[in-house]
Amino acid sequence: MELPILQWLLQGIPECLANITLALALVGEKLEIRKIAPLGIIQAVFLYAVRLLPLTFGVHSILSMFALALLLHFFIKVRFSRSLLSALIVVITLAAAETVVFSLILYLTGLSYEQLAGNVFVYIVGGWPQIILLLLLALLIDKWQRRRRNLGKDV
Repeated sequence: MELPILQWLLQGIPECLANITLALALVGEKLEIRKIAPLGIIQAVFLYAVRLLPLTFGVHSILSMFALALLLHFFIKVRFSRSLLSALIVVITLAAAETVVFSLILYLTGLSYEQLAGNVFVYIVGGWPQIILLLLLALLIDKWQRRRRNLGKDV
């Protein structure tokens, strides 16, 4: 499934940055741009290359999960089982968010999925709610974990 370069730049890269941010929050890592940016770009480039391959629909999601887990394992030094669980949660969260958002867009606009997918601009704009949702979720998890760590210090 080929991905237009504009869609990759305006949706694919931000989505990968959001994936990394949520994954880091889930494993309890500090959310720092110096960690998020390079890993998000690596994942985005990997997924762009995967999208150029003639693969069955959905395979890129599985490869995305393993790429995310490997990035966390090798670059952040998270145990592989923990990084794989985090990546699985991220992929499930993203899939659920995409399903809800795109179903809502299809319902509100009356477009078919093929029409939506054929309009790169609408598809990009439609992709941003789940990116924002992932980032907000990551920030909430990070805040909760920081609060929990601080409470542990007070005891």
